[in-house]
Amino acid sequence: MDIVEQVAESLRIEGIVRPPTEDEVTEHRRFTQLETLSISELEAFLKVFRPGARLRLYPGQDRICVGSHVPPKSGEHIAAQLNALLADINAKTIDAWNAHLQFETLHPFSDGNGRLGRSIWYVSMKNTTRRDLGFLHGFYLQTLNKFGTNADPFLIHPELAKNAKVEWPDVDLAYSDHWRLDARSFAMHRLVTAKLLANPTLITQARGTLKRWKTQAEKPVHLEWEQILAGSLEEIVDFLLSTGKDATRLRRSSPFIDILTPEER
Repeated sequence: MDIVEQVAESLRIEGIVRPPTEDEVTEHRRFTQLETLSISELEAFLKVFRPGARLRLYPGQDRICVGSHVPPKSGEHIAAQLNALLADINAKTIDAWNAHLQFETLHPFSDGNGRLGRSIWYVSMKNTTRRDLGFLHGFYLQTLNKFGTNADPFLIHPELAKNAKVEWPDVDLAYSDHWRLDARSFAMHRLVTAKLLANPTLITQARGTLKRWKTQAEKPVHLEWEQILAGSLEEIVDFLLSTGKDATRLRRSSPFIDILTPEER
């Protein structure tokens, strides 16, 4: 995947289907070639991709919700936690998978964290062959590897949260095979959404799969999927990437599974 395709994929994940601008491609190239990351470099990236985005240092910057995840409250500790994470990335004491997840969990800026977090993944993947697969494919394979080797579930960098004087949202730390399967299913559907955004006609294939299932043995879940597939491309993508209970449950019996190759599954 070349540099333009990397930016285009990142935009599609946000539901932006236009081609990348020249400034966006130039900035992504500059950023992903950096040897050392700093808050100022991150802010320079956001000036191109999300002008107006600010580091969440002050009260009033807390109205952020990413699916079911609520980031830590704003305050000066955000800068301290971000600097600690960047130090780990620069020292290469943390891998690309964890670096991306920790950044997105912290969600340090008021906007643009998704695009910035994916570019940070590319920085951490420098000089690796898997980088050429692109974020969705590469991150998906990393996720399978992590959970396939019984890796501990990632929530927050323990050192970052240890001394933070901030109220963190309640999180269920329990790890189970059921949770692992749901995480794998979510990773697969992130790859599905990238394919749908690149080729919306694949929705017809999913409808065909659903029709075949209904012919074999109609179930209530099939009617739910029928309603979802009747929506627009944007509505379907939003549902597939939702972390809500219904989306999590329905991804376990998804008609989109045939869109992925056996290797991608």
